[in-house]
Amino acid sequence: MLEEPEKETSGDTPRWILYLDGSLCQQGTGVGLIIVSPNGWPLECALRFSFLATNNEAEYEALISDLKLALHLQVQKLVVYTDYHLLTNQVEGTFEANDPAMVSYLRQVNLLKDKFLHLEVVQIRREKNAKVDALSKLATSDYWEVSKTVFPETLDRRSILKHK
Repeated sequence: MLEEPEKETSGDTPRWILYLDGSLCQQGTGVGLIIVSPNGWPLECALRFSFLATNNEAEYEALISDLKLALHLQVQKLVVYTDYHLLTNQVEGTFEANDPAMVSYLRQVNLLKDKFLHLEVVQIRREKNAKVDALSKLATSDYWEVSKTVFPETLDRRSILKHK
């Protein structure tokens, strides 16, 4: 279940919402993301990495990729929801990055962060991030190639009349 975006007051720059999650498994590394426009329109994406990454690196790669997408969409205000504690606290300045790779990733995030009027990273409970978690697992699944042709749809009624 995703958090509902708060409504902006008129005349204010619209705020976008981004949900992200990374996945690391034997098949590889990938991320899921859902970016929601101010009017509630979602764009869902699964992104597979062709390189090895640790769990921490996967989360940062997810955030950086997502921030680049948001900038491409000309987003000015963005709230990022993730269930990843370390990422949230390093980006928000609560934790210090010590590992050289994390320092480099944080530096890159801060360069991108400066291009937004407002960017906030908020930690949410894992169960609130289940949909993007599923997308991240799709990105690392053996069915990756098949998934490009799958368009989920719900049938509202039977194709035939029900027999008595």
